[in-house]
Amino acid sequence: MNYFLVSTPLQYCNAHNIDVEGGKTLVFLGDFHGGAEFYTKIKNSIYWEGKFYFDSYRQLLSFLKKVINANDKLFIDSDYGLQTNWMLSKIKTKEIFVYEEGYGSYRNDLLSARCKSKILYRFLKFLGNKEHFGDSKFVKGIYLYDLPKHKRHVSDFKNQRFSFRKPFVDNLNEICDEILTIEERREYQEMVEGKSVYLYLTNWDYNKNIEHLFQDRKNSETGDTLLILKPHPRIKQFSSEFEFDLVLSNNVMVELILLTFHRFAKELFVYHDGSSALLYLTDINNTIIDAI
Repeated sequence: MNYFLVSTPLQYCNAHNIDVEGGKTLVFLGDFHGGAEFYTKIKNSIYWEGKFYFDSYRQLLSFLKKVINANDKLFIDSDYGLQTNWMLSKIKTKEIFVYEEGYGSYRNDLLSARCKSKILYRFLKFLGNKEHFGDSKFVKGIYLYDLPKHKRHVSDFKNQRFSFRKPFVDNLNEICDEILTIEERREYQEMVEGKSVYLYLTNWDYNKNIEHLFQDRKNSETGDTLLILKPHPRIKQFSSEFEFDLVLSNNVMVELILLTFHRFAKELFVYHDGSSALLYLTDINNTIIDAI
């Protein structure tokens, strides 16, 4: 059996894009804002032989420890960090693979950038963590959309590199009907059709610099302008004094929203803090906020 651990809409998309033999079981961690609602949309998918939903990491780990045996395969988004290393050390199988989840998969400075403490840095190195995803002692390799890019940026990678089944957008279009109903797609189309759309995609934190940028736009806007906020799935609450025209749900898959907006809006401008969504949708006009 193949087990796919998923905890964000993007992870679901990428897990769906891995070509394997045998049955596929989805193990869904819905601990992000709107996680249960997103799972409700995908739980009837016939792609998965089995589907399991958990509210907490502890419940999920207990399940994986019970069901996975030495002949099974496990696919995860990360092999980095104390909690993840502890989980992987408890899993019986050694057939563990990481799949891409955006820009971070092409970084080669994970430990150096994130570990402020030398003690923690050395401890993570001792546990088998590397400066990049997919190369720890627990896993066999990583699935990627851009193998040449990974070879350039992570030249000292020791494990195996694998390609996804389809290009990102092709796979996204394949599962679109699972994630967005016809009514929802029509609603998003009507929302932006013929309008100039300015969309802010938050990171895990809300960047207040967007308020100055959007306030200037609001002061000069006409009736065909929309200022929209899309919070990251991990943001449970935030405060903003700025009044956006629309605030989208956290659990909406932003890549699908971007494709719809790009198709029907008169013009689309995306502001973000390094969102991985723009890694795959390269023809959309976008600006990193703090780089302005």
